[in-house]
Parts: sequence; C-alpha cells; structure tokens
Amino acid sequence: MNRHADGHAETVSTTPWRQRFLAAEFVLVWFGVPALLAWGPWRVLPIPVLWLASAIGLTALLLDRTFDRRTLVDVAAVRTGALGAIARAGLVAAAIAGLTLLIAPDRFLEFPRERPEIWALVVLLYPLLSVVPQTVLYRSLLAHRYRGLFGEGLAMTVAGGMAFGFAHVLFRNGIAPALTLVGGLVLMRTYLGHRSAPLSAFEHALYGLAVFTFGLGRWFYGGAIS
Repeated sequence: MNRHADGHAETVSTTPWRQRFLAAEFVLVWFGVPALLAWGPWRVLPIPVLWLASAIGLTALLLDRTFDRRTLVDVAAVRTGALGAIARAGLVAAAIAGLTLLIAPDRFLEFPRERPEIWALVVLLYPLLSVVPQTVLYRSLLAHRYRGLFGEGLAMTVAGGMAFGFAHVLFRNGIAPALTLVGGLVLMRTYLGHRSAPLSAFEHALYGLAVFTFGLGRWFYGGAIS
C-alpha cells in the first residue's frame, strides 16, 4: 500500500510485467549509468551530475500523485530520531577514525589541522550541495519508485544500499563504494523506519563530515575523477 499526498491509500501495482520493467530499469539506471559515467571516455564532475539527476528525480516525485510529499519535509522525525542518528554516527566516526589510522595514518585529521578554513567551508556546504540531492535520489525516489519491486523492508534496504554504494564507483577506488555500501544500508533503514528525508539527510551529513574530518576525504573527492 502507499498513500497519496492527501492521505488516501493506493495499492501498489505488483503485476509480473510491472516488476520486470522495474527490475530492468533499476539495473540500467542505478548501475548502468554510474558504470558508464565512471568508465566512459570523458571527465565527470559529480556535483553537477548529481544536481541534474536529483532535479529530475524530484520533479518525477512531485508529479506523482501517489508520493507523500510530507516525507520530504518531515522535520518532526529529526527531533524524535536525532539521538539514534547521533549514536550511530558516533560508532561510524570511530570506525572511520580507526580505518584512517590503519590505511593512511599520515592523513589522520590532516584536513582540519592543515586547511581549517576549507574544512569549515566543507562542513557548511557539504550537507546542502551533496547530502540533500543524494537523499532525494537514493532514499526518497528509490524507495518510492521501487516499492512495488522490493517492498519496504530488508529487500529495499539492500537495494538502496547497493545502489548508493555503486554510485561511488565514479571515484574509481574501492574504498568509496565499500564505505558507502554500508552507509547506504543504514541510511535507507533510517528513511524507511521514519519516512523522513530530513532525518536521513541529517544522519548522512554526520557520516560524510566524519569521512572528511578524519582523513578519508581524498577517496571521495570529485577532483580526482579523470
């Protein structure tokens, strides 16, 4: 079941033809397109591509009468779910710090120590420029568009995590997709549990800022994509 923006319930189509179509679309859009962008003979600037894709996705959602627009602006869930998000982010931050010390100890806290002004700018702009459009695409759009294929439980969580992780093949290293696969699973679970894009974005921002602060940001830097 799903609900219109006016609160009326609507049954999600799960016909075999519809499921086959959605499955093919899911593989093509969420895996084929990133692979083409990552390994095609061109230079890709992730932020413009991300914003273009999120604009298309947001338009599709707003034109879909079965989409509950309240999920895009449900800040009440941030108040009720913030402590859980912060607790998970604390565990993630500790893991990121440990991983940095293991694989790149010379880069531990390098960004805030050596370039504090740029680091502060990232802290301010990263949630808006990167987290917000990713939340629209990889939580709001994906969870709504493919609910008839994956449902709203474990299968959707796994699908969202895999799509989010694979998107980071654009950075052409193994660390970014691996970390974002795990993060994507948690963030999709948060979104499905609270139906709040703002809460998911809040948690996502905490994870990303931990990555840039503790020293793994070089593996997520768009300027490295050639």
